Amino acid sequence: MNILLIEPPFERFQGVKRGFFPLGLASVGAYLQRAGHRVTIYDAELAQDTSVTTYAEAAHSYEKFLQGLNNPAHPIWREVETRLREIKPQVVGISCATVKYEAALYIAGLAKKLSPGVKVILGGPHPTALPEQALGNQQVDYVVRGEGELTMAELLQALSVAGDPPLEKITGLSYRRNGRIIHNPARPLLADLDKLPYPGRELLIDDCRYPAEDMGLLMGSRGCPFACTYCASNKMWRRKVRYRSVENIIGEIRQVQERYQSCQFSFEDDSFTANPAIIKRFCEQIRQQGLKINWSAITRINLLTPELVSQMQRAGCNHLRVGIESGSAKILRDTRKGLTLEQMRRGARILHQQGMYWSAYFMVGLPTETEQDIRATIEFMQEIKPDYATLSIFTPYPGTAIFEQLQKLGKVSANMQWSRFSHASPHNNFALQIEPQRFAELAAWAAQAVDKHNSNLLRLLKRARAKGTVYLQKPGELGKDLRNYLSWKKHL
Repeated sequence: MNILLIEPPFERFQGVKRGFFPLGLASVGAYLQRAGHRVTIYDAELAQDTSVTTYAEAAHSYEKFLQGLNNPAHPIWREVETRLREIKPQVVGISCATVKYEAALYIAGLAKKLSPGVKVILGGPHPTALPEQALGNQQVDYVVRGEGELTMAELLQALSVAGDPPLEKITGLSYRRNGRIIHNPARPLLADLDKLPYPGRELLIDDCRYPAEDMGLLMGSRGCPFACTYCASNKMWRRKVRYRSVENIIGEIRQVQERYQSCQFSFEDDSFTANPAIIKRFCEQIRQQGLKINWSAITRINLLTPELVSQMQRAGCNHLRVGIESGSAKILRDTRKGLTLEQMRRGARILHQQGMYWSAYFMVGLPTETEQDIRATIEFMQEIKPDYATLSIFTPYPGTAIFEQLQKLGKVSANMQWSRFSHASPHNNFALQIEPQRFAELAAWAAQAVDKHNSNLLRLLKRARAKGTVYLQKPGELGKDLRNYLSWKKHL
Protein backbone atom coordinates (compact mmCIF):
# COMPACT_ATOMS: atom_id res chain seq x y z
CA MET A 1 0.00 0.00 0.00
CA ASN A 2 1.02 3.61 -0.54
CA ILE A 3 1.40 5.13 2.93
CA LEU A 4 2.00 8.79 3.82
CA LEU A 5 3.01 9.57 7.42
CA ILE A 6 2.69 13.23 8.43
CA GLU A 7 4.11 15.37 11.23
CA PRO A 8 1.74 18.39 11.52
CA PRO A 9 3.10 21.96 11.74
CA PHE A 10 3.38 23.97 14.96
CA GLU A 11 6.77 25.63 15.47
CA ARG A 12 7.02 26.35 11.76
CA PHE A 13 3.97 28.62 11.90
CA GLN A 14 5.83 30.64 14.53
CA GLY A 15 9.06 30.82 12.57
CA VAL A 16 10.78 29.07 15.50
CA LYS A 17 13.59 26.56 15.00
CA ARG A 18 12.66 23.04 16.08
CA GLY A 19 15.93 21.10 15.87
CA PHE A 20 14.93 17.46 15.38
CA PHE A 21 13.15 15.11 12.99
CA PRO A 22 9.98 13.03 13.72
CA LEU A 23 11.69 10.01 15.26
CA GLY A 24 8.45 8.17 16.09
CA LEU A 25 7.18 8.37 12.52
CA ALA A 26 10.57 7.26 11.22
CA SER A 27 10.42 4.17 13.42
CA VAL A 28 6.88 3.30 12.33
CA GLY A 29 7.77 4.04 8.70
CA ALA A 30 10.77 1.72 8.71
CA TYR A 31 8.69 -1.11 10.18
CA LEU A 32 5.96 -0.65 7.55
CA GLN A 33 8.52 -0.50 4.76
CA ARG A 34 9.99 -3.78 5.97
CA ALA A 35 6.45 -5.23 5.78
CA GLY A 36 6.36 -4.38 2.08
CA HIS A 37 4.59 -1.02 2.00
CA ARG A 38 5.63 2.06 0.08
CA VAL A 39 6.20 4.69 2.78
CA THR A 40 6.82 8.43 2.61
CA ILE A 41 7.25 10.68 5.65
CA TYR A 42 6.25 14.31 5.26
CA ASP A 43 7.51 16.54 8.06
CA ALA A 44 5.47 19.73 7.79
CA GLU A 45 7.76 21.34 10.39
CA LEU A 46 10.79 21.28 8.10
CA ALA A 47 11.76 24.78 6.98
CA GLN A 48 14.88 26.80 6.32
CA ASP A 49 13.52 30.21 7.36
CA THR A 50 13.20 29.56 11.10
CA SER A 51 15.30 30.92 13.98
CA VAL A 52 15.84 30.48 17.70
CA THR A 53 14.03 32.87 20.02
CA THR A 54 14.00 33.95 23.65
CA TYR A 55 11.49 32.80 26.26
CA ALA A 56 10.24 36.36 26.63
CA GLU A 57 9.54 36.50 22.87
CA ALA A 58 7.78 33.12 22.79
CA ALA A 59 4.41 34.57 23.83
CA HIS A 60 4.35 36.82 20.76
CA SER A 61 5.43 34.01 18.43
CA TYR A 62 2.60 31.80 19.67
CA GLU A 63 -0.01 34.10 18.16
CA LYS A 64 1.51 33.46 14.73
CA PHE A 65 0.73 29.78 15.17
CA LEU A 66 -2.91 30.44 16.06
CA GLN A 67 -3.31 32.79 13.10
CA GLY A 68 -1.70 30.38 10.65
CA LEU A 69 -3.62 27.39 11.98
CA ASN A 70 -6.92 29.09 11.19
CA ASN A 71 -5.93 30.46 7.78
CA PRO A 72 -6.58 27.91 4.99
CA ALA A 73 -4.73 30.16 2.54
CA HIS A 74 -1.51 30.04 4.59
CA PRO A 75 1.50 28.85 2.50
CA ILE A 76 2.10 25.94 4.90
CA TRP A 77 -1.41 24.59 4.33
CA ARG A 78 -0.98 25.03 0.59
CA GLU A 79 2.21 23.00 0.83
CA VAL A 80 0.39 20.25 2.75
CA GLU A 81 -2.26 20.09 0.03
CA THR A 82 0.42 19.90 -2.65
CA ARG A 83 2.10 16.96 -0.90
CA LEU A 84 -1.20 15.10 -0.62
CA ARG A 85 -1.91 15.67 -4.32
CA GLU A 86 1.59 14.55 -5.36
CA ILE A 87 1.78 11.38 -3.28
CA LYS A 88 -1.86 10.25 -3.62
CA PRO A 89 -1.69 8.00 -0.53
CA GLN A 90 -4.11 5.18 0.17
CA VAL A 91 -3.51 5.62 3.89
CA VAL A 92 -2.51 8.75 5.82
CA GLY A 93 -1.02 8.32 9.30
CA ILE A 94 -0.74 11.48 11.40
CA SER A 95 1.37 11.85 14.54
CA CYS A 96 -0.48 13.95 17.06
CA ALA A 97 0.87 15.77 20.10
CA THR A 98 -1.79 17.67 22.05
CA VAL A 99 -1.01 21.14 20.70
CA LYS A 100 -1.07 19.73 17.15
CA TYR A 101 -4.47 18.02 17.47
CA GLU A 102 -6.40 20.69 15.59
CA ALA A 103 -3.72 20.81 12.88
CA ALA A 104 -3.94 17.01 12.59
CA LEU A 105 -7.72 17.21 12.14
CA TYR A 106 -7.30 19.87 9.44
CA ILE A 107 -4.88 17.60 7.57
CA ALA A 108 -7.27 14.66 7.98
CA GLY A 109 -10.12 16.70 6.54
CA LEU A 110 -7.98 17.89 3.64
CA ALA A 111 -6.91 14.31 2.86
CA LYS A 112 -10.55 13.18 2.82
CA LYS A 113 -11.56 16.12 0.62
CA LEU A 114 -8.87 15.33 -1.96
CA SER A 115 -9.49 11.57 -1.85
CA PRO A 116 -12.69 10.44 -0.07
CA GLY A 117 -11.55 6.81 -0.03
CA VAL A 118 -8.31 7.47 1.85
CA LYS A 119 -8.03 5.97 5.35
CA VAL A 120 -6.83 8.33 8.08
CA ILE A 121 -5.07 7.01 11.18
CA LEU A 122 -4.12 9.12 14.21
CA GLY A 123 -1.39 8.08 16.63
CA GLY A 124 0.80 9.66 19.27
CA PRO A 125 0.25 10.94 22.81
CA HIS A 126 -2.98 12.89 22.36
CA PRO A 127 -5.16 10.29 20.63
CA THR A 128 -3.64 7.62 22.88
CA ALA A 129 -4.98 9.53 25.88
CA LEU A 130 -8.29 10.57 24.26
CA PRO A 131 -9.17 8.05 21.52
CA GLU A 132 -12.90 8.56 22.00
CA GLN A 133 -12.57 12.25 21.22
CA ALA A 134 -10.44 11.63 18.14
CA LEU A 135 -12.91 9.13 16.69
CA GLY A 136 -15.74 11.57 17.28
CA ASN A 137 -14.43 13.27 14.14
CA GLN A 138 -15.65 11.56 10.98
CA GLN A 139 -12.45 12.41 9.13
CA VAL A 140 -10.54 10.07 11.48
CA ASP A 141 -11.00 6.37 10.74
CA TYR A 142 -8.66 4.71 13.26
CA VAL A 143 -6.62 5.52 16.35
CA VAL A 144 -3.42 3.63 17.17
CA ARG A 145 -2.87 3.80 20.92
CA GLY A 146 0.61 3.71 22.42
CA GLU A 147 3.50 1.94 20.71
CA GLY A 148 2.59 2.04 17.06
CA GLU A 149 4.78 -0.17 14.87
CA LEU A 150 3.04 -3.54 15.21
CA THR A 151 -0.49 -2.15 15.50
CA MET A 152 -0.05 -0.11 12.31
CA ALA A 153 1.35 -3.07 10.40
CA GLU A 154 -1.53 -5.34 11.47
CA LEU A 155 -4.08 -2.64 10.63
CA LEU A 156 -2.67 -2.20 7.11
CA GLN A 157 -2.77 -5.96 6.62
CA ALA A 158 -6.43 -5.97 7.65
CA LEU A 159 -7.23 -3.06 5.32
CA SER A 160 -5.86 -5.04 2.37
CA VAL A 161 -8.64 -7.62 2.84
CA ALA A 162 -11.76 -7.19 0.70
CA GLY A 163 -14.93 -6.21 2.55
CA ASP A 164 -15.06 -5.25 6.21
CA PRO A 165 -11.51 -5.43 7.59
CA PRO A 166 -11.01 -7.95 10.42
CA LEU A 167 -10.09 -5.57 13.24
CA GLU A 168 -11.22 -7.33 16.40
CA LYS A 169 -7.92 -9.01 17.21
CA ILE A 170 -5.67 -5.99 16.58
CA THR A 171 -4.56 -4.91 20.04
CA GLY A 172 -3.89 -1.22 20.62
CA LEU A 173 -6.50 -0.17 18.04
CA SER A 174 -9.64 2.00 18.38
CA TYR A 175 -12.18 2.37 15.58
CA ARG A 176 -15.83 2.87 14.67
CA ARG A 177 -18.18 0.07 13.67
CA ASN A 178 -21.91 0.29 13.15
CA GLY A 179 -22.02 3.68 14.80
CA ARG A 180 -20.16 2.54 17.91
CA ILE A 181 -16.62 3.36 18.98
CA ILE A 182 -14.69 0.23 19.88
CA HIS A 183 -11.45 0.13 21.87
CA ASN A 184 -9.59 -3.15 21.48
CA PRO A 185 -7.42 -4.24 24.45
CA ALA A 186 -4.06 -2.50 24.91
CA ARG A 187 -1.16 -4.03 23.02
CA PRO A 188 1.52 -5.73 25.15
CA LEU A 189 4.77 -3.79 24.95
CA LEU A 190 7.34 -5.11 22.50
CA ALA A 191 9.79 -7.07 24.63
CA ASP A 192 12.81 -6.90 22.32
CA LEU A 193 13.41 -3.45 20.83
CA ASP A 194 16.27 -4.84 18.75
CA LYS A 195 13.64 -6.50 16.54
CA LEU A 196 12.65 -3.09 15.19
CA PRO A 197 14.58 -1.74 12.19
CA TYR A 198 16.51 1.48 12.63
CA PRO A 199 14.30 4.55 12.17
CA GLY A 200 13.82 5.30 8.47
CA ARG A 201 15.39 8.74 8.20
CA GLU A 202 15.77 8.17 4.46
CA LEU A 203 11.95 7.97 4.16
CA LEU A 204 11.67 11.67 5.00
CA ILE A 205 10.93 13.97 2.09
CA ASP A 206 14.08 16.08 1.51
CA ASP A 207 16.05 14.19 4.16
CA CYS A 208 19.22 15.87 2.87
CA ARG A 209 17.87 19.26 4.04
CA TYR A 210 18.07 18.33 7.71
CA PRO A 211 21.17 19.48 9.59
CA ALA A 212 23.44 16.55 10.40
CA GLU A 213 23.05 17.24 14.13
CA ASP A 214 19.25 16.98 13.87
CA MET A 215 19.58 13.55 12.28
CA GLY A 216 21.55 12.42 15.33
CA LEU A 217 18.37 12.03 17.40
CA LEU A 218 18.27 8.57 19.07
CA MET A 219 16.39 6.54 21.64
CA GLY A 220 18.24 3.78 23.46
CA SER A 221 15.25 2.79 25.59
CA ARG A 222 11.50 3.23 25.94
CA GLY A 223 9.69 3.93 29.18
CA CYS A 224 10.31 5.62 32.51
CA PRO A 225 10.16 4.01 35.99
CA PHE A 226 9.16 7.25 37.72
CA ALA A 227 5.70 8.73 38.29
CA CYS A 228 5.83 12.52 37.92
CA THR A 229 2.23 13.71 37.82
CA TYR A 230 2.81 16.24 34.99
CA CYS A 231 4.33 13.73 32.55
CA ALA A 232 2.37 11.64 30.01
CA SER A 233 5.26 9.28 29.21
CA ASN A 234 3.63 6.47 31.20
CA LYS A 235 0.53 6.69 29.01
CA MET A 236 2.60 5.87 25.93
CA TRP A 237 5.29 3.56 27.34
CA ARG A 238 4.00 2.68 30.82
CA ARG A 239 6.44 2.44 33.72
CA LYS A 240 8.38 -0.51 32.42
CA VAL A 241 11.72 0.44 30.85
CA ARG A 242 12.92 -1.59 27.87
CA TYR A 243 16.44 -1.23 26.53
CA ARG A 244 18.01 -1.73 23.15
CA SER A 245 21.27 -3.62 23.16
CA VAL A 246 24.47 -1.59 23.10
CA GLU A 247 25.40 -3.26 19.80
CA ASN A 248 22.10 -2.22 18.24
CA ILE A 249 22.50 1.41 19.32
CA ILE A 250 26.05 1.61 18.01
CA GLY A 251 24.92 0.06 14.73
CA GLU A 252 22.42 2.91 14.29
CA ILE A 253 25.05 5.50 15.18
CA ARG A 254 27.38 4.12 12.50
CA GLN A 255 24.57 4.13 9.94
CA VAL A 256 23.71 7.78 10.67
CA GLN A 257 27.39 8.74 10.61
CA GLU A 258 27.83 7.18 7.20
CA ARG A 259 24.60 8.49 5.65
CA TYR A 260 24.40 12.00 7.13
CA GLN A 261 27.94 12.64 8.44
CA SER A 262 26.53 13.32 11.89
CA CYS A 263 29.05 13.69 14.69
CA GLN A 264 26.76 15.10 17.41
CA PHE A 265 24.05 12.74 18.70
CA SER A 266 21.21 13.28 21.15
CA PHE A 267 19.55 10.58 23.25
CA GLU A 268 15.91 11.39 23.95
CA ASP A 269 15.28 8.57 26.44
CA ASP A 270 13.14 9.65 29.39
CA SER A 271 16.00 8.82 31.76
CA PHE A 272 19.16 7.69 30.00
CA THR A 273 21.08 6.59 33.10
CA ALA A 274 18.27 4.63 34.79
CA ASN A 275 20.43 1.52 34.34
CA PRO A 276 24.08 2.56 35.00
CA ALA A 277 25.43 -0.87 33.99
CA ILE A 278 24.13 -0.43 30.44
CA ILE A 279 25.58 3.08 30.23
CA LYS A 280 28.94 1.80 31.45
CA ARG A 281 29.00 -0.84 28.73
CA PHE A 282 27.89 1.67 26.10
CA CYS A 283 30.72 4.03 27.05
CA GLU A 284 33.25 1.20 27.01
CA GLN A 285 32.18 0.16 23.52
CA ILE A 286 32.31 3.72 22.21
CA ARG A 287 35.94 3.97 23.31
CA GLN A 288 36.98 0.45 22.30
CA GLN A 289 35.52 0.84 18.82
CA GLY A 290 37.11 4.25 18.36
CA LEU A 291 33.86 6.06 17.54
CA LYS A 292 34.56 9.75 17.08
CA ILE A 293 31.29 11.23 18.24
CA ASN A 294 29.83 13.60 20.79
CA TRP A 295 26.47 13.03 22.39
CA SER A 296 23.98 14.40 24.88
CA ALA A 297 21.33 12.72 27.02
CA ILE A 298 18.45 13.36 29.41
CA THR A 299 18.69 11.96 32.92
CA ARG A 300 17.62 12.44 36.51
CA ILE A 301 20.13 14.48 38.44
CA ASN A 302 20.14 12.14 41.46
CA LEU A 303 21.34 9.25 39.29
CA LEU A 304 24.66 10.95 38.59
CA THR A 305 27.92 10.12 40.34
CA PRO A 306 31.37 11.62 39.66
CA GLU A 307 32.50 8.26 38.28
CA LEU A 308 29.54 7.93 35.90
CA VAL A 309 29.82 11.49 34.61
CA SER A 310 33.56 11.06 34.06
CA GLN A 311 33.00 7.82 32.20
CA MET A 312 30.42 9.43 29.93
CA GLN A 313 32.71 12.38 29.26
CA ARG A 314 35.54 10.08 28.17
CA ALA A 315 33.11 8.41 25.76
CA GLY A 316 32.17 11.73 24.12
CA CYS A 317 29.24 12.98 26.21
CA ASN A 318 29.34 16.77 26.05
CA HIS A 319 25.91 17.74 27.37
CA LEU A 320 23.55 16.39 30.05
CA ARG A 321 19.95 17.59 30.43
CA VAL A 322 18.13 17.24 33.73
CA GLY A 323 14.63 18.01 34.97
CA ILE A 324 14.62 20.32 37.98
CA GLU A 325 11.14 21.78 37.41
CA SER A 326 10.74 23.62 40.73
CA GLY A 327 12.76 25.21 43.50
CA SER A 328 9.94 24.62 45.98
CA ALA A 329 10.07 21.50 48.16
CA LYS A 330 6.28 21.62 48.42
CA ILE A 331 5.80 21.59 44.65
CA LEU A 332 8.27 18.72 44.25
CA ARG A 333 6.20 16.71 46.71
CA ASP A 334 2.91 17.69 45.06
CA THR A 335 4.13 16.51 41.66
CA ARG A 336 5.67 13.27 43.00
CA LYS A 337 8.97 14.24 41.46
CA GLY A 338 10.76 11.87 43.82
CA LEU A 339 13.64 14.31 44.31
CA THR A 340 14.65 16.70 47.05
CA LEU A 341 16.32 20.08 46.68
CA GLU A 342 19.40 18.71 48.40
CA GLN A 343 19.68 15.86 45.90
CA MET A 344 19.51 18.41 43.12
CA ARG A 345 22.18 20.56 44.75
CA ARG A 346 24.42 17.52 45.09
CA GLY A 347 23.94 16.60 41.43
CA ALA A 348 24.61 20.18 40.33
CA ARG A 349 27.87 20.19 42.31
CA ILE A 350 28.97 16.97 40.60
CA LEU A 351 28.26 18.39 37.15
CA HIS A 352 30.11 21.64 37.90
CA GLN A 353 33.08 19.84 39.45
CA GLN A 354 33.36 17.50 36.47
CA GLY A 355 33.20 20.42 34.05
CA MET A 356 30.23 18.88 32.22
CA TYR A 357 28.11 21.26 30.20
CA TRP A 358 24.55 20.81 31.46
CA SER A 359 21.10 22.28 31.06
CA ALA A 360 18.11 22.20 33.38
CA TYR A 361 14.38 22.21 32.75
CA PHE A 362 12.21 24.51 34.90
CA MET A 363 8.44 24.92 35.02
CA VAL A 364 6.05 27.53 36.43
CA GLY A 365 2.28 27.57 36.81
CA LEU A 366 1.59 24.25 38.55
CA PRO A 367 -1.83 24.07 40.23
CA THR A 368 -0.71 24.37 43.86
CA GLU A 369 1.96 27.00 43.18
CA THR A 370 1.97 30.35 44.90
CA GLU A 371 3.87 33.44 43.87
CA GLN A 372 6.47 32.53 46.50
CA ASP A 373 6.95 29.09 44.87
CA ILE A 374 7.56 30.66 41.45
CA ARG A 375 10.11 33.04 42.93
CA ALA A 376 11.75 30.10 44.72
CA THR A 377 12.17 28.33 41.38
CA ILE A 378 14.02 31.25 39.81
CA GLU A 379 16.13 31.69 42.95
CA PHE A 380 17.01 27.98 42.84
CA MET A 381 18.06 28.33 39.19
CA GLN A 382 20.35 31.18 40.21
CA GLU A 383 21.72 29.07 43.08
CA ILE A 384 22.59 25.87 41.21
CA LYS A 385 23.66 27.77 38.06
CA PRO A 386 22.97 25.37 35.18
CA ASP A 387 24.89 26.25 32.04
CA TYR A 388 21.58 26.66 30.25
CA ALA A 389 18.01 26.85 31.56
CA THR A 390 14.76 26.10 29.78
CA LEU A 391 11.41 27.38 30.98
CA SER A 392 7.98 25.85 30.45
CA ILE A 393 4.53 27.10 31.34
CA PHE A 394 2.82 24.18 33.05
CA THR A 395 0.36 22.37 30.79
CA PRO A 396 -1.88 19.55 32.11
CA TYR A 397 -1.56 17.19 29.16
CA PRO A 398 -4.23 14.49 28.75
CA GLY A 399 -3.06 11.20 30.17
CA THR A 400 -1.28 12.79 33.13
CA ALA A 401 -2.33 12.49 36.77
CA ILE A 402 -2.61 16.28 37.04
CA PHE A 403 -5.01 16.39 34.08
CA GLU A 404 -7.26 13.95 35.90
CA GLN A 405 -7.06 16.02 39.10
CA LEU A 406 -7.94 19.23 37.28
CA GLN A 407 -10.70 17.47 35.38
CA LYS A 408 -12.36 16.58 38.70
CA LEU A 409 -12.16 20.25 39.67
CA GLY A 410 -13.78 21.28 36.39
CA LYS A 411 -10.67 23.17 35.22
CA VAL A 412 -10.08 21.02 32.12
CA SER A 413 -12.17 18.69 29.99
CA ALA A 414 -11.81 16.45 26.96
CA ASN A 415 -13.07 19.31 24.77
CA MET A 416 -10.48 22.02 25.32
CA GLN A 417 -9.14 24.30 22.59
CA TRP A 418 -6.04 22.16 22.24
CA SER A 419 -4.16 24.60 19.99
CA ARG A 420 -3.69 26.76 23.12
CA PHE A 421 -2.39 23.77 25.06
CA SER A 422 1.39 23.83 25.04
CA HIS A 423 4.17 24.41 27.54
CA ALA A 424 5.11 27.38 25.33
CA SER A 425 1.60 28.85 25.37
CA PRO A 426 0.97 32.23 27.05
CA HIS A 427 -2.72 31.22 27.31
CA ASN A 428 -2.03 28.63 30.01
CA ASN A 429 -3.02 29.53 33.55
CA PHE A 430 -3.54 26.61 35.88
CA ALA A 431 -2.00 28.08 39.04
CA LEU A 432 -5.17 27.94 41.11
CA GLN A 433 -3.91 30.27 43.83
CA ILE A 434 -2.73 33.10 41.56
CA GLU A 435 -4.98 35.54 39.71
CA PRO A 436 -4.67 35.23 35.89
CA GLN A 437 -3.27 38.73 35.35
CA ARG A 438 -0.74 38.31 38.14
CA PHE A 439 0.33 34.92 36.80
CA ALA A 440 0.91 36.44 33.34
CA GLU A 441 3.16 39.04 34.97
CA LEU A 442 5.05 36.39 36.95
CA ALA A 443 5.50 34.18 33.89
CA ALA A 444 6.92 37.14 31.92
CA TRP A 445 9.25 37.97 34.82
CA ALA A 446 10.45 34.35 35.00
CA ALA A 447 11.06 34.30 31.23
CA GLN A 448 13.18 37.44 31.44
CA ALA A 449 15.16 35.98 34.34
CA VAL A 450 15.87 32.79 32.38
CA ASP A 451 16.91 34.73 29.27
CA LYS A 452 19.25 36.86 31.38
CA HIS A 453 20.74 33.73 32.97
CA ASN A 454 21.33 32.15 29.56
CA SER A 455 23.02 35.27 28.16
CA ASN A 456 25.95 35.01 30.59
CA LEU A 457 29.11 35.16 28.47
CA LEU A 458 31.04 32.51 30.44
CA ARG A 459 28.19 30.04 30.06
CA LEU A 460 28.00 30.74 26.34
CA LEU A 461 31.73 30.10 26.03
CA LYS A 462 31.38 26.84 27.97
CA ARG A 463 28.67 25.77 25.57
CA ALA A 464 30.90 26.52 22.61
CA ARG A 465 33.82 24.66 24.22
CA ALA A 466 31.58 21.61 24.80
CA LYS A 467 31.05 21.41 21.05
CA GLY A 468 34.68 22.05 20.20
CA THR A 469 35.25 18.57 18.77
CA VAL A 470 32.14 18.94 16.61
CA TYR A 471 33.41 22.26 15.25
CA LEU A 472 36.78 20.71 14.41
CA GLN A 473 35.13 17.87 12.50
CA LYS A 474 32.50 20.09 10.85
CA PRO A 475 33.55 23.76 10.77
CA GLY A 476 30.22 24.71 9.22
CA GLU A 477 28.50 23.90 12.53
CA LEU A 478 30.31 26.81 14.18
CA GLY A 479 28.93 29.25 11.63
CA LYS A 480 25.42 27.82 12.02
CA ASP A 481 25.57 28.14 15.82
CA LEU A 482 26.88 31.70 15.56
CA ARG A 483 23.95 32.64 13.33
CA ASN A 484 21.53 31.04 15.79
CA TYR A 485 23.17 32.96 18.64
CA LEU A 486 22.90 36.29 16.85
CA SER A 487 19.27 35.59 15.98
CA TRP A 488 18.55 34.77 19.63
CA LYS A 489 20.46 37.75 21.00
CA LYS A 490 18.54 40.31 18.95
CA HIS A 491 15.37 39.31 20.83
CA LEU A 492 16.89 39.95 24.27
